[in-house]
Amino acid sequence: MSDALVPYRLARRVGDALDRCGVPWVVGGSLASSVHGMPRSTHDVDLVARLAPTQRAALHDELVAMGYVDPDAMGAAIAQGRAFNFIDDATCEKVDVFCVDARRAGQIERARQIEVAPDLSLPILSPEDTVSQKLRWYDLGGRTSQRQWRDVLEVLRVQGASIDGTLLRSLAQQLEVTDLLDLAVAEVSRSR
Repeated sequence: MSDALVPYRLARRVGDALDRCGVPWVVGGSLASSVHGMPRSTHDVDLVARLAPTQRAALHDELVAMGYVDPDAMGAAIAQGRAFNFIDDATCEKVDVFCVDARRAGQIERARQIEVAPDLSLPILSPEDTVSQKLRWYDLGGRTSQRQWRDVLEVLRVQGASIDGTLLRSLAQQLEVTDLLDLAVAEVSRSR
C-alpha cells in the first residue's frame, strides 16, 4: 500500500466504526484540502462527526478494538463540541474526531463522496467547508501557519469557478473570517 494512502485507509477504518454506530461523519483537515487542492504529505487524520452521548459507549467499544481512546476525553468532546483523539494500533497514527452539534452538522450534509483510490471512497468536506475551516484554524493559530494558508490558496486555485462563492462567504461570515477569505481570494486572483 502506498504510504500516501495510509491516512485515507485509516480514515475509512475509523469511518466504518462510526458507520456501525450510526454516527454521521466526514473527512476534513489536510486530507480534504489535499483532495480539493494540491496533494501533500500528511499523517493528520481529521474527521468531523455528529456523535450523540447515547452513541459514545458503542463507539468506544469499536475504537478500543482497534487502538486507544480515552473514554473521558470522548465524553468531554461530545458534551463540549470539541475533538477527541484515537491512536490506531496498526499504524500508530492519530485520528482527531471533531464532535459537532446539529447547528454545525451542515458540513457533514454537504460532504462529497470521492474516490481517493481505485478501491477507496470517502465522504470529504466540500471545498467551501474545507476553505472556511482552514481559514478558521489559520485565524485561531494567530494567522502564522503557512501550511494552513497554502492549503486555502491551493483549494481556491484548483477549484476555481466551481466554488460556490455565496456559500463560502456565508460560512466565512459564520466563522468570522471574511477578512481572511477576501485576502485569499485576492491573492489567488493576482496569481492567475
